[in-house]
Amino acid sequence: MRTLRKKKDFNRLFKKGRGTEEYFLKVFFLRNEKKENRWAFVIPKTAGKKAVIRNKLRRAIKEWVRKQKSKSEKCMDVLFLVKKREAPPTNKKIYEELEKIYPKIFS
Repeated sequence: MRTLRKKKDFNRLFKKGRGTEEYFLKVFFLRNEKKENRWAFVIPKTAGKKAVIRNKLRRAIKEWVRKQKSKSEKCMDVLFLVKKREAPPTNKKIYEELEKIYPKIFS
């Protein structure tokens, strides 16, 4: 699983990319010229004050992406952003939202 790291890639994704959102997640995506998907996961402190909570959210999203890797045919840059809410989402809620968002990204 390749990750987005360079600032220019993030800027390109925000300027030219499309986005979609659900209750807990906001996703930006853009087709890339590479031969593989590249991923970014942003979990701000507002999503969970403790690093343990933020790391659990990041691991849950990464695991879901890893399982879906074989289904994606297009080469995309994808950024997952967890939004601020009253309480951090459970893995089940994250998976439900990812299932709704995934077809929008790779359609």
